Amino acid sequence: SRKKMIEIIYLGGLSIWDIREKRVPVSPLVAGGILLLFLALDACRRGELEWTIVLGGLLPGAILCLLAGITRKVGMADGLVVMALGAQYGLWGSLLLLFYSLVLLSVFSVFLVVLHKADNSTHIPYLPFLFISYLGCVLAGCNWL
Repeated sequence: SRKKMIEIIYLGGLSIWDIREKRVPVSPLVAGGILLLFLALDACRRGELEWTIVLGGLLPGAILCLLAGITRKVGMADGLVVMALGAQYGLWGSLLLLFYSLVLLSVFSVFLVVLHKADNSTHIPYLPFLFISYLGCVLAGCNWL
């Protein structure tokens, strides 16, 4: 669908920036997030999505944003992107994407540590793992997307 293509382009582009620059530019981050939020609100207006789904889906990303502010170990962009996707897929969809991406990130991190390529101070960009998880779910035809 058009919405999934927008999400793939959004996540893919931000992932490339996250890998190359170790940061995500604010303009595309916010513009894409607002677009996805408007798509969710439009789906609510048309009766295709319930407001409670949108609000519940914002929660995991909001918690990540809070952690970003408190710990400085999580990027604010990560939380904002999870919020934008969560608005589309609700609390459980958002948690599933978060879970899949964190499993991939953990496996990758263990692999790097075993090869002595990383330690506890190594910065690993998160958005590429969220992108791979989302793309995997789209390709696998996950029924909650």
